[in-house]
Amino acid sequence: MRESAVDGINRAGRWLATNPQQARAEMRAALAQLPDSASAWFNYGLAQHQCGNPDAAIRAYQLSQRCADPPRRQLANNLSQDLLLTQRFSEGWQAYEGRPPSPLPVACRQWYGPCWNGTDPLPAELLVPSEQGFGDTLMALRFARLLAERGCRVQVACQEALVELIAHGCPQVQVRGGLVRAAAPQPWAPMLSLPGMLGVTATTMPFRAGYLTLQPELVEQWRRRLRRRPGHRLVALHWQGKPISEQSLYSSGRSFALQLLAPLAELAGVDVVCLQKGDGSDQWPGPFAQRQVAGQPAVSASTSFLDSAAILANCDLLISSDSAVVHLAGALGVPAWVLLKAIPEWRWGLETEASYWYTSLRLFRQQHPGQWGEPMARVRAALAALLRPGPDGANRMDSAASPGLQPFGYPN
Repeated sequence: MRESAVDGINRAGRWLATNPQQARAEMRAALAQLPDSASAWFNYGLAQHQCGNPDAAIRAYQLSQRCADPPRRQLANNLSQDLLLTQRFSEGWQAYEGRPPSPLPVACRQWYGPCWNGTDPLPAELLVPSEQGFGDTLMALRFARLLAERGCRVQVACQEALVELIAHGCPQVQVRGGLVRAAAPQPWAPMLSLPGMLGVTATTMPFRAGYLTLQPELVEQWRRRLRRRPGHRLVALHWQGKPISEQSLYSSGRSFALQLLAPLAELAGVDVVCLQKGDGSDQWPGPFAQRQVAGQPAVSASTSFLDSAAILANCDLLISSDSAVVHLAGALGVPAWVLLKAIPEWRWGLETEASYWYTSLRLFRQQHPGQWGEPMARVRAALAALLRPGPDGANRMDSAASPGLQPFGYPN
């Protein structure tokens, strides 16, 4: 009997990505025979998450925790993400402390010992090492700025590619690429631990309207380079994140092909600019050959996040998959419409078009896993409605005094 249950667990593992309902059925049968199996409850939690039932996934993970020898690191990571996805913030941030370790915080712990716990008085100086991807760093940078504005001298240690942007756009903090061991121990805290230390919830999120600023001269330089056509709106496009960031079941399926955005090429009065870099950029221009802005070659040749920020500041709207560019737009206060998979990453929640992270974002969610056609149709219809002349003959987008203002973001 035990062997048949183990076989069921193995079969379920093969079904998780492609047929989670079948995986769930296999796991239910296995649990009937192995009710005290930590791995069985863990895999049942995975199946429930993939089926769109995060509350059931949470219960399964909690039952796995009570069994002997649970997969602690994976379990804490998945449990925390489902708790945060369902906005159970107190439990979620606590569980999120069990996330996989990142190199910079690991080095800090080895050099300086335990991190600042958030309950002791705020230190005069604080080293904040970044974690995970570019988007995570951009999203959580707000908390470093918040501590700086409370009187702490904050030094952010992050990916080299983000140093120039943060140095220019967030002067409230100091920034450096990577780490160099200091001669004396210093207080430190992992960047993604800060929201839990600060007790952040959906209603207390700081800097929702943006926290990065740009020099007007740089924005003007890119305005001249872009050469958008008079009377045309400029929409930035991005469709694919880094494949390495989509290797887990919880993150896979965020990206799509450029061709999905083809219906936007049918709309008159719109120029588009491609912000895709690296993976996926070979798909450009595809259906947008006659729509791309005159300055696209300069955009394609640019390699810095600071340039991408200045380009976004010249755009009326970003339309994108769930990627770092979305966080860049939100941090700048630039309107962005984000196409999300049916069960998105934890930061986007499960309902509404609004984001509690950024006021300028509007979320277009899949109704069915893997099916992008329906949310894309809503994106096209929403953009067409904004382009359509109003009763007085004016373009509805003309109410925006400059790029980055309503009505391009989430309608308040």
